[in-house]
Amino acid sequence: MIQIGVDFGGTKIEAAALNPEGAFLARIRAPNPGSYNAALRTVQELVQQAESMAGARGTVGIGTPGSISPALVSCATPFRLVEWEGSEC
Repeated sequence: MIQIGVDFGGTKIEAAALNPEGAFLARIRAPNPGSYNAALRTVQELVQQAESMAGARGTVGIGTPGSISPALVSCATPFRLVEWEGSEC
């Protein structure tokens, strides 16, 4: 099975597919469209493209900048997806 990592940044979203040894099988990026629904579609498309390029389906992990408020159990994002601000983490 492959693993797919998604780097969710303020200006770009990147997906990389790795084999069990950690070698890159695919790497693809797109601009962050700046709205919540469009960004989710972009993540979905990038994951599908990475799986297609790698020739296998995989598990997905997503990393994004920001912080978690332990008191509120919510996310604070330093970039353009204001729809995530205060959402449950």
